[in-house]
Amino acid sequence: MDAKKRWKAALLCSLCVASGRAASKAEGTARNAAGTASEACPAGVEVRWMKPTRSSVYATPLITPFLSEDGEKSIVVPSFHRYLEVMRGSTGEEVPGWPAEHPSDVHAAPLLHDVDHDGALDVLLATYDGHVLFYKDNGELMKRRSFRLPSLQVKEGWYVGLKPDHVNHDDPDVGLRDTHTGDAGAALLSEEDILKSTREEASGERNVQGRGGTADKAGRKTLQVEDQVERGQHQLSEEAAGSFDVFDEADGNGDEAEGGAVGEIHEDEDGMFEGWEDDEAYDEEEDYDVYDDDERRWDRHAGEDELDELWDEDWWDDFSAVLEDGQVKVDPHVLCTPALGDLDGDGRTDLVVALSHFFDRERYDDPAHAWRLNGVQASKYVASSLVAYDLTNRTIKWHQHLDLSTDETFYRAYAFAAPTLVDVDDDGKLEVVLGTSMGFLYVLNADGTNRAGWPKQMGEIQGQVTAADVDTDGHVELLVADRRGNVVAFRGRTGDRLWERHVNGMVSQEVTVADVDGDGALEVVLGTSTGHIHVLRGVDGRPVAPFPFRTRGRIASPVLPVKLLDSRPSLHLVVLAFDGILYMVDGATGCADVRELGETSYTMVLADDLDDDGRMDLVVTTMNGNVYLLDTSSPSHPLKATSAVPYVHRHQWYGVHVREEGRRMQEANTRRLRVRYRIVDARPAPRGNASGSDRSPYRVRATLHARCTSCVDPHPAWTSYTDVSLARAPGWHGLTLSVPSQPSAGRVVVSVTDAFRCTTSASATFAFHLRPVRLLKWLYASPALLLFVGWIRRRPSSALP
Repeated sequence: MDAKKRWKAALLCSLCVASGRAASKAEGTARNAAGTASEACPAGVEVRWMKPTRSSVYATPLITPFLSEDGEKSIVVPSFHRYLEVMRGSTGEEVPGWPAEHPSDVHAAPLLHDVDHDGALDVLLATYDGHVLFYKDNGELMKRRSFRLPSLQVKEGWYVGLKPDHVNHDDPDVGLRDTHTGDAGAALLSEEDILKSTREEASGERNVQGRGGTADKAGRKTLQVEDQVERGQHQLSEEAAGSFDVFDEADGNGDEAEGGAVGEIHEDEDGMFEGWEDDEAYDEEEDYDVYDDDERRWDRHAGEDELDELWDEDWWDDFSAVLEDGQVKVDPHVLCTPALGDLDGDGRTDLVVALSHFFDRERYDDPAHAWRLNGVQASKYVASSLVAYDLTNRTIKWHQHLDLSTDETFYRAYAFAAPTLVDVDDDGKLEVVLGTSMGFLYVLNADGTNRAGWPKQMGEIQGQVTAADVDTDGHVELLVADRRGNVVAFRGRTGDRLWERHVNGMVSQEVTVADVDGDGALEVVLGTSTGHIHVLRGVDGRPVAPFPFRTRGRIASPVLPVKLLDSRPSLHLVVLAFDGILYMVDGATGCADVRELGETSYTMVLADDLDDDGRMDLVVTTMNGNVYLLDTSSPSHPLKATSAVPYVHRHQWYGVHVREEGRRMQEANTRRLRVRYRIVDARPAPRGNASGSDRSPYRVRATLHARCTSCVDPHPAWTSYTDVSLARAPGWHGLTLSVPSQPSAGRVVVSVTDAFRCTTSASATFAFHLRPVRLLKWLYASPALLLFVGWIRRRPSSALP
């Protein structure tokens, strides 16, 4: 090593030491988990059962009562490889008909949607290989409703004549200048240094497990490499470690990722994308019309026999060449959870999917698929896009391209963050908000066009954007964090920054929002790669004492706010860190109760009453593929439940619930159903409202979806009844719905929208006219029973010896 290199190494070392000292000083108020005894602040949480799944779990499960006939809650677990599993919430046993098998990997959480309009919710699952699969509530695959996502057409050789990194990252809209250019500022290691050290750790970890950690396997999906601290004694199982292989192909060769192209920042003649696309890269006339009429239809196959044959032989393989007429068709992959919503207010549900387009290395190393490349350099084509489907008409509404890069730059055009659907401008239509790994925060209109003032540029975004009114002005803000440690609140209507805060470490998941300390104002909660739980004031982003709280391992999952002790006004913050410990931190005091599980997790802890005992339960899923159910002492309440990743914790803030207690299916035997619901709204009056009035009136829409349970038709009749009313104030209210005349089972969905168009909803399960059916069954059986009893009475007794 020459003198110049030694000088650079010494300087880097001194910067690292200074950075560590600055970080230690900045985190001086953080509480050490090791120094906080659980006995000092018990949360009353104990493990009840643990059940293994068939693979690791990377996506947060779903809790639902709609997959069982009696309304018992189930846990829908998207195993990483091949299986979608459903467990009984009370015992963890598999629900009959499940698991459902598919030959792919999964990074997306399951969703519920009645795709065939039979009155029963179906399970939607998006796979890594670019397919959207639908399963009935009995686990049966709905082949006619499942479909393949579209590939992306990119001009061949788009990169010729362009600089390796054709996007300028030196002057972002948020935060410091690009950290790997040498202008990172104090208290920050460069992303490249962090990435390199973590790769070495991950490689060594897999060597411990006997799987080999070659240099080619070092370039993992960046969602998994935000580590800046030691892993500790807890190691992954061989299967869990091996499941990272899918990220290796997506990220490419580790040596390439750390080559000169990564560390160099080139001046781009346009500064950054205008809109997003490069004129040299795309033919604008073909950009949005890449499907023929057949490709826009999902059910273009003639019959079930053909579908069965295609499924059996490898239903989702594309056997066409990649290069056609100078256009490269780049394969679609799903690395995040889709979103459901009615984008344009036409009454039909739309599915919005964020796609990552690239050529999977493992797939194209196979000679059976390698021929499709036909000389195309696979590493030169990485892109992201958004596609919207009309699930009723079964057509593509729009397909919008976002970012484009090669696999040889530091910033690569993947979409790891799930899209967020929210009405940012109060016009009654939903906008689509998405952050990408290129560091762009996009807001698209309901028709897929780019919204004025967006995108914003920041560091790599891997967590979903959270939408919430954190400053109580009646309008939504967009909360986003990046891998540089920037946390930003943008005003949804204008795109202006409400506040910006920098935290030490990288943030790889979405932030959660809740009134953590019980002071009547919202806080923003997030975890970092340094193992800290941060709580920031929603109105200005300032830290809330006594946080940050320091754990012993990195945090790679969203933090759950939940009410564990009703005797205190504050919430608990629950997260499983990479030291294998489940932390439950009091939001007011920072005192923590802990449970050592000895496992790690990328998924959010969920909360609900799964066994109908009147107490809340916690559900934890791990990378080793285990599901834990933990009992708590907290009385159950519908608004305490978090059955999927939320935007805002609803308890004692804003929400609606249909009934106070009881989760099992309710029965009704009348011609009309009286639905009682309660609106809870503890939010302060909108700031800046001259009249000082509250957020009423509330527009209430109740819909009953029912399915005939006595029909012999394989597709039983279903009915839907809707009523709309107006509630003048929070509290208990009621409305009446017509019900089916035949024995039926179904659900009631109540949606409440305040004067500022902020909507919340709740649902409950009901059964109709089942009591007469049971009575008829007894009447049919009574003659046989009477004959049997009479025969027993007439039978002579056996003679005694």
